[in-house]
Amino acid sequence: MASKQFEFRQYAENLLKAEQSQVKVDEGSLIRIALVYPNRYDVGISNLGFQEAYRLFNDAEDISCERMFVYDPPYEHTTRSLETQRDLRDFDIIAFSISFELDYPRLVQILNAAKIPPIASDRNQTDPLVIAGGVTTFLNPTPLAPIIDVFLIGEAEAIIPEFCRVIEKHIETGLHRADCLRELNDLKWCYLPQVTSPEKTVQRRSVSDLDAHPTCSSIITPHSHFQNMFCIEVGRGCGRGCRYCAAGHVYRPIRFRSPEILLSTIRNNPFQTKKVGLIGAALSDYPELDTVCESLVNEGYELGLSSFRIDIITPRFLSYLEKANIRSITLAPETGSQRLRKLIKKNLSDEQIFETIELLAASNISTIKLYFMIGLPSETARDVESIVELVKKIAQIFGSRLEGFEINVSVNAFIPKPFTPFQWHPMETETNLRKKRRYLTSQLHKIKGVSISSKSTRSEVLQGIFSSGGPEIGRAIVKKLSSKFNWKKILRESKIDITEIIYRKKTFDDRLPWDFIAGGVKKESLWREWQQEDL
Repeated sequence: MASKQFEFRQYAENLLKAEQSQVKVDEGSLIRIALVYPNRYDVGISNLGFQEAYRLFNDAEDISCERMFVYDPPYEHTTRSLETQRDLRDFDIIAFSISFELDYPRLVQILNAAKIPPIASDRNQTDPLVIAGGVTTFLNPTPLAPIIDVFLIGEAEAIIPEFCRVIEKHIETGLHRADCLRELNDLKWCYLPQVTSPEKTVQRRSVSDLDAHPTCSSIITPHSHFQNMFCIEVGRGCGRGCRYCAAGHVYRPIRFRSPEILLSTIRNNPFQTKKVGLIGAALSDYPELDTVCESLVNEGYELGLSSFRIDIITPRFLSYLEKANIRSITLAPETGSQRLRKLIKKNLSDEQIFETIELLAASNISTIKLYFMIGLPSETARDVESIVELVKKIAQIFGSRLEGFEINVSVNAFIPKPFTPFQWHPMETETNLRKKRRYLTSQLHKIKGVSISSKSTRSEVLQGIFSSGGPEIGRAIVKKLSSKFNWKKILRESKIDITEIIYRKKTFDDRLPWDFIAGGVKKESLWREWQQEDL
């Protein structure tokens, strides 16, 4: 055991040595928090929300925060922090930062491996307080309700400083004392499943002024998806209102960072790197995007940009991409059918798509990644066939310029998400999704220069269940990880009705598991949007 701990220490120290960090961890603080990202290091360290939470916790007085991830083999079951290799059980608070529903089982695995009871009601005064935040908790925290002591519902900058002030007040009396939990429960944005009254409305918190918060990289490393790149959030939210998109609704209203603050932060980044990533769900809609990109490119910066709206790409904008040496671009038509794009409010015409591809074909771009969805409301076989036709036309236009072009197609199942107009619509069955995916794979492989990313349909269905289910899901996850049974048997034995959760068309009067969360678009407005189309 001692030998394995020594080996992990070497592994952790190698990761730390590769990092350039602006966060100082005071190891002598009175309260110790383990910030856990229940996924791989390269995924977690690339997440600006995770980095922001790490910075905010360590900015608080009397609090030190260390990080933990799902480490690479053979350390995947190691539950020790990266900074000091302290065991998870030795922390006062375990804070999970959750970005993906499919990470829920990993969260439970981490608690099990640390010998911390995964069910909250089984824990006692000597166990750490288990809290959680992140985008999936904005949407529907109830699947994890049996597991988590306290959910922080909202954007990190708006809630972590206040949470820390409450915790600091209770240092002397102990964090598990009823008065500490009672005070947290009094906060409108805190959800304590074991304490909160069913009648309580939890208010999702957000910040109004992004310029007041430096949401940018506090750590860069070659082991991130954005290798040694300084990333900064350009804006938060999206005003397009696509009916399937959770981020476009839960982060409303759309907010942008001012170009002056954006450029100043980049120019004065403490890492002095010329590699810069501009991050945002609606990056293409940033009013000053052309100006910012022009300034950065002229100053010798190498840009990394998130996906673009097809209808905003212009020759001028492409010239900035060429100067920044960008050779690949990600576009999301979502469907090959113009009818279906209109229905989901992805208002793009076939002509706009082809005009953009013509521009790309005349540029230095050599790789395009295309995102599509299957199983959308009212989708027909003709809509699925239109994906093949659209990709074939794109390949013809794009491939007319060069031999070595690449088009990578990603086909994802539509999953009804909380707080969207499509939250009432059923998900396509696993059988039908498999059939559609097999057809697309067989047809797209015939097109020169086109590859298709593989997806697990079973995992997508599971994600749908985790997205829309209630507390019974958390208990089933715990049961699954303590048995050798597959998910199908566990769900059946747990008496979980999958049809009720994801395959039934719901009504406005149905009590949805997340209806107790307020903030953003009201349920009535989402219902009116849903009713605008005959689905």
